[in-house]
Amino acid sequence: MIRIEVNDAAAVEKQVPYKGKVLVLHEQEAWAYLLSRQGKLNPHPTKIIITHDKPENVYPKGVYMLAPESVYADGYGKLTLGRVRLNPTKG
Repeated sequence: MIRIEVNDAAAVEKQVPYKGKVLVLHEQEAWAYLLSRQGKLNPHPTKIIITHDKPENVYPKGVYMLAPESVYADGYGKLTLGRVRLNPTKG
């Protein structure tokens, strides 16, 4: 799976209007080690944002792997990234 580094356990609160209500989300910065279209590891990690519904769900600083349950086939059979879930790495 994809290696992801969290360098800071802080999250930024964001308010988003949704169906007449305001949703409060918590965005956390992380870095993903992605491959190029040629299948080679990019020379630098890519900044990503992980969205949490509660501040207590923010990931602590550490190295993780993208959890398999983050990926699913949508209604058209296309591979899709859903809510990001991370599993800590060992060691």
